[in-house]
Amino acid sequence: MKHYLLITSFRLRVMLIMSLLFLKVMTSFSASYQVVNGFRYSVDTQAKVATLESYDYSGDIVIPDSVLIDSYQYPVVALGKECFKDCIDLTSVTLPSGLKTLGESCFENDSMLQTICIPNNVGMLPKNCFQNCKNLTTVELPSSISYLDDYCFSSCSSLSNISLENIYYIGSDCFSNCNSLKELSIYAYNFGFGSFSDCKGLKSVVFLRDQVYGLYSTFYGCSNLENIVLPKRMSVLDNTFFGCKKLKSIHIPDDVYGTQLSQVNNPRHIGA
Repeated sequence: MKHYLLITSFRLRVMLIMSLLFLKVMTSFSASYQVVNGFRYSVDTQAKVATLESYDYSGDIVIPDSVLIDSYQYPVVALGKECFKDCIDLTSVTLPSGLKTLGESCFENDSMLQTICIPNNVGMLPKNCFQNCKNLTTVELPSSISYLDDYCFSSCSSLSNISLENIYYIGSDCFSNCNSLKELSIYAYNFGFGSFSDCKGLKSVVFLRDQVYGLYSTFYGCSNLENIVLPKRMSVLDNTFFGCKKLKSIHIPDDVYGTQLSQVNNPRHIGA
């Protein structure tokens, strides 16, 4: 009986300690969120930086470079996951100059957003970052960005102006259904699945590198694509040009694996 009471007492002490720790963590976690001048921030007091978090944002937004919280000026270095997602009345955003990171789905479904300029410290754009921003026409990417993740600009149907000359990786469906893209110069050498699939307005593509690893359904369904300049060296073409009805000519290196010209709707117009 005494042994049982000791075990029970020990368990109660452990549970009490765990409850106190949990309460402390939750209190500190809640306290780390602050709303200042209409912006909601989370603060990392150790790294001494702030992240802008999701809130009810609308209109023309200018995010400050830093925020004063508890007598300390925290630089704003990140936008949290889904920070501006579904802010359907958001028309423009000026990002802080020291911004380094954007969270997933950061601007997803912001149907009124038209242009955006990304600061030079950002190294990549995450999944779904601008997906379904139907009125987004122009994106200025700095030379620091080399990686565009999956669905980054998918269904941005008005996007017509973007430079990809510094990008090394373009993810799956990154630009799928971007029907206002007309001409592309691509520097990337690595691609996800269907990176430019169903871009109905795309007419001309030039690869700026001599070699890419593989193109998997990359231009699937680009029904108005007429001209493309492929790299000199490639490893795989797989359903790359399926549904490209207007493709006039293409030169494919001899050592490419998996080339399927039969899946281009008009193979008689394809010449080596």
